[in-house]
Amino acid sequence: MAWTTRGVAARCAWLAVVVAAAAPGPARAEPCELFGMNPGAPLWDGNVLFDDSTAGAIAALGARSVRINFRIDGAGWWDEPALARYDPIVDSASGAGLEPLGLVAYEATPYGQDVWNDDGDGDGINDYVVVFADAAEALIRHFHASGSVRTWEIWNEPDCWGADTYRDDPLHAGCTYLLPRVYGHLLAEVYLRVRDLVDSGEVSLVSGGLLGHDIGGSWTDATGYMAEVYAEGPWDWLQENTGRRYPWDRFGYHFYINQSEPLDTGRLQAYLDAVRALQAEQWDGSPLWITEFGWATEGGFDPWTQADNLAAAIEVLAARDDVERAFWYKVRDVPEEPSSWGVLYSDWSWKPAAERYAALASTCETWAPVPKSGGGGDAMGLELVGACRAAPGPGAAPVWVAAVLALALMRGRRRER
Repeated sequence: MAWTTRGVAARCAWLAVVVAAAAPGPARAEPCELFGMNPGAPLWDGNVLFDDSTAGAIAALGARSVRINFRIDGAGWWDEPALARYDPIVDSASGAGLEPLGLVAYEATPYGQDVWNDDGDGDGINDYVVVFADAAEALIRHFHASGSVRTWEIWNEPDCWGADTYRDDPLHAGCTYLLPRVYGHLLAEVYLRVRDLVDSGEVSLVSGGLLGHDIGGSWTDATGYMAEVYAEGPWDWLQENTGRRYPWDRFGYHFYINQSEPLDTGRLQAYLDAVRALQAEQWDGSPLWITEFGWATEGGFDPWTQADNLAAAIEVLAARDDVERAFWYKVRDVPEEPSSWGVLYSDWSWKPAAERYAALASTCETWAPVPKSGGGGDAMGLELVGACRAAPGPGAAPVWVAAVLALALMRGRRRER
């Protein structure tokens, strides 16, 4: 990353806070925390689809965490009866030893994209931001009270669009697209609603998993969209008024690449490195949570290649010091769906991918951390220290010293883990 003298001194004034508090360090307290699973919708048309049996099947694979999508599922709002429908679902996960990751996204409210992106005045704040934050706060506080869900992902694939006209007509963009400015304000508003819980460390927020892919002859690593979020979000205001620049503690990301062929691990590294480079440029040291990745067994793509790709991807992610969690999509094939993403067949029998997943999970205790040059907080901190050392003007030397101390503190925190 190239640095210019313009603005360096000003940014260095708060570098000590950013580096010490936000830089990730070794991402996992222990290697086995990497293993997560997406079970699909836990509740559909009033029917509970995630129960003790499902949780047990996921735990048998060796997963340590599970991503639970909180769908409003026909309820008018998140009143106590609506919230109570999810209590046994969360209890099933916890009872099987699975850490829940709560997902609050478009299915958490009864509104559509024409409401999400209704932002005629262009300020990024609309009625939907307020309604969505109401829903997120209700969920987060309800499950905080029981101590059962501590980490929450806010939205899912906000950069996914279905129509080429998505920029000109965001009300009909398709997929799950949110205007970057709306998404930024939505994240900030959720944080402000539960700031007491986040700032105390009782709850953590994950930014909604961005969609990186090379599907259908096109490709994106999602950095273009996220660059707009960084540029258009209320981050200066948040920094000035809360002392925190970004509302998320972890950075959500999805990758769906090489969907009809063996995984090119170099390509995967390039996608992840591009995200980390953008984060570093924007002074965002939050570690990565891969909340979705996967390959479907369909169209001639055999189960053994799915298994090989799963293993290769996990090995890449496990070797990086900037990835905390990785949630495979998904646990089981569903007969009603055309794609077969599961590691289990619809009859709950294991595919080769399930065997490979379980084998990797069973040996994770023996893994040693492998630092990745340029991928973690140290690299970010060193570059910032160098920039601050070169910063012109009065006060540069004290700020540089503060930066060095901040980097030392960051490394000390890594050793303590």
